[in-house]
Amino acid sequence: MASQRKPFQIKTHHKYDFRDWVQDQFPELGKYRQEQVEYPDFSERFHEIHSAAMSVLDIIMARSALPVRQYYEQDLENLRLAYQERDKLKYARHLDAFVSAIDVE
Repeated sequence: MASQRKPFQIKTHHKYDFRDWVQDQFPELGKYRQEQVEYPDFSERFHEIHSAAMSVLDIIMARSALPVRQYYEQDLENLRLAYQERDKLKYARHLDAFVSAIDVE
């Protein structure tokens, strides 16, 4: 179960704040993605999660150098497509990949 429910806010750095928010608010993301178990917190906040991810990716695409934009292009496309399809499990996989990409960058 997530700690207290908090909206996404940029406090110090958009990418790291997003990563930390996802990890804090959706600690069962990996289990949901791998085991495909029911995850009500994720489902209920699906639109909120997508809005936060798109806000962060918009900042990345607007303010980053070309190599960084290229690094996140696939994450942007994958998340947009999964959201359009309303495929929460697919979205969870791509969200997990995006959060991992932030750690690796």
